[in-house]
Amino acid sequence: MLYLDLGKNYYLNFMKKKLALFTTIITIILSFTSCQKDDYIKYDDVRATNGYIKGTITGTTTDGTVVNESINLTASYPGRNNITTFVSSGTINYNFNVRNNNAKLNPNYSSEVYLNIAYSNSIARLSDFEINFSKTLSGNRILEIDVYSSNNLGITDFIYDSNTNKISGKIIGNIRDGNNTYDVDLSFDTTVWEEVK
Repeated sequence: MLYLDLGKNYYLNFMKKKLALFTTIITIILSFTSCQKDDYIKYDDVRATNGYIKGTITGTTTDGTVVNESINLTASYPGRNNITTFVSSGTINYNFNVRNNNAKLNPNYSSEVYLNIAYSNSIARLSDFEINFSKTLSGNRILEIDVYSSNNLGITDFIYDSNTNKISGKIIGNIRDGNNTYDVDLSFDTTVWEEVK
């Protein structure tokens, strides 16, 4: 009986040492791989500051929530803001894609706007518009605006500088997300890159 007790204690001590060693190894590994303060900057480094899409989104939701949000989107991923050209009937046609989002990660706020602009004979037309907006509100509520339509939106004051590949202009009108309608008043100024093919 005494032999079994000693064996049992020996086994328990052996397992405790193994567990302590295992815990130490895991702790060391995690100390090298775990998130450190401000690690989100590594994610942000992938994006670059590229002009802006900024302005306001206003309206009232069906539950009576007043929406008056300002956005200033200055970041974009490489290659997202681009220009393609093609010739049709001797006329050069341009297609601009612009996608900017908020420059810093924020658990309470996220916004991204995409514009697709067709430009020919000095006339610009907004071909596509997308907005993904999310913001935490008081009372454990969240405001979500997800729209994928350029209906009821117009583009004004459009300028394309072919020497710098910069475009600028304004987007004005309203968007509909479910039963909610929002007024949009945005301006943009950004560089677009030609794709190498």
